[in-house]
Amino acid sequence: MPFKSFAALAALWTGAFAATAAQAAPATVCVSPREAEAVVATVAPDLIRLTASMCAPSLPAGAYLRRPADRLAAKYAVGGDGAWPIARAALGKLLPPDSAQMLQNDFARPLVGSLLAPLLVKDLKPADCASIDRLLSLIDPLPAQNTVSLIVTVAELAQRKNPPAGGFVICQPGAARP
Repeated sequence: MPFKSFAALAALWTGAFAATAAQAAPATVCVSPREAEAVVATVAPDLIRLTASMCAPSLPAGAYLRRPADRLAAKYAVGGDGAWPIARAALGKLLPPDSAQMLQNDFARPLVGSLLAPLLVKDLKPADCASIDRLLSLIDPLPAQNTVSLIVTVAELAQRKNPPAGGFVICQPGAARP
């Protein structure tokens, strides 16, 4: 079950624009692992905070997610800020050109995570929280970039079994799409 939980979390994190992109751009867009990592790094802080706030009530007092999530979110925010230019370009691929221009605005960076995180956790169930709590406690000691790369790699493996119907897929430049 831990692998399934990790695969589900990876799919959530890397599927950031899958729901909205299906409406905006019906075709599947190829992004490189580097671009996918930038999107994950950008969304991670908001996703961590929201997951912690949603899961805390259903977890025991000593659970990892019952602690303030700001420390873990801050660890990912550093990488997210640096990854924003690459993430912006990747996310722009999913939007029509006139909408992609909105990502150039200085206000776009802080809004991306805060708008996407609720979409990504909308199906989170209290029964999932114990596995997510364990997973986050296990990856906490890892450097943020290692975790982001790990999530994208697991997402690549998962998409080979279940290719997305829209949004973006992670693929190597010049490689066949899943």
